[in-house]
Amino acid sequence: MHRALIVTANCYARYTPLQYCHVDGHLLRTTLEEWCSYSQGGVISHLRLERTPACATPRALLARICEFAGGAGDGSPFLFYFAGHGLYEERTQASYLLFPDSRPDDLDGTALPMRALRDTLAGLGRPIVQIFDACHSGEAFRGRGPDAAIVPNIRGFVTDLRRNVQRPDQFGWEMLAACDENEASYEDPELQQGVFTHTLAQAIRSAPAGADVQLESLKNVVCPRVRAWAEQCGVSQNPVFAARTFGPLPFAGRNRLTPPKPPTRSQPGAERAVSRHNMTLPVRRDTEIDLGQYVRASPGAAASRLALRVRFEADAVRYELVGAPWLTQTGRRVQPRFHVEPEQVLRGGPYGWQAQQIRCRFDEHHAFITFYDRAGAEVRLSVSIP
Repeated sequence: MHRALIVTANCYARYTPLQYCHVDGHLLRTTLEEWCSYSQGGVISHLRLERTPACATPRALLARICEFAGGAGDGSPFLFYFAGHGLYEERTQASYLLFPDSRPDDLDGTALPMRALRDTLAGLGRPIVQIFDACHSGEAFRGRGPDAAIVPNIRGFVTDLRRNVQRPDQFGWEMLAACDENEASYEDPELQQGVFTHTLAQAIRSAPAGADVQLESLKNVVCPRVRAWAEQCGVSQNPVFAARTFGPLPFAGRNRLTPPKPPTRSQPGAERAVSRHNMTLPVRRDTEIDLGQYVRASPGAAASRLALRVRFEADAVRYELVGAPWLTQTGRRVQPRFHVEPEQVLRGGPYGWQAQQIRCRFDEHHAFITFYDRAGAEVRLSVSIP
């Protein structure tokens, strides 16, 4: 049985705060649960690290890894994902994953040493897949944090990640890091997510139906897309892959796409005819189409915003689904926004969309959107593009 532990941290007492790590963790979890084999038997745990007395300590996290992943014994890979700050201490030549209350003067006691994480994972006796979105730059939020905030030193961190994976005494390890040495992983205020994790989730969702999901193939999609984003923004970010395996190491299987099930006669609105709508865009100009006008809210529920954004880039057409803003557990306001790939099926439940399942098909001149609202009615929208 596949198991995945997702650990995220946004707020730091002594280091530059981050904004979207919890959102990134939520996106990866829903991607694995709704698009991959975790929906049919995998187990995922998402640990959000906060600045509270109940926050897990580094030692408690290691114990949780052993408890959560150590007893499966079926030889399936264990996925460990971390989004937050990573740090390399030149004095001790050691790397750490930072917790909200980590202190520069006591990293061994308040942060998670990478050597301790490596030893704990090695003790599980199963293949290990690691994903680190942990070299974040504070640049996007400069001036927002406390005056005493510190931007962690990350030089040497990625080298340590590579070294941990490529030890000569172990096999069956893979690692994908958000950036290379002397670079940073950037958060995009427009996406309201980390660029690396957003791209990773999109790559998983666009993988062929029924295919194995593995880092070795995902990197061929993620690396050039992140690099292209960075070049457009005038920065440098090149994800890094390292492995020591005997062969492919899939950490999930991509679900086969199935069309949305029609509502049964017991569902509200099941006897209504299919609602069909046609729209033609007058010119090739970026447009946002309000899908909420076609969606009935379920009884007693407030309507939530849902829009299809059509964007024109050179000769290509790009599509995004944009949901209503919502509040994270820390009270931060975020807005879900997803690039849509051909033949995608999205479920709106985690984001409060009134459309409970959405199917998108499109080419250069047409977009077809089929969805069921929470009242059970089927809605079909056809958009013609000049």
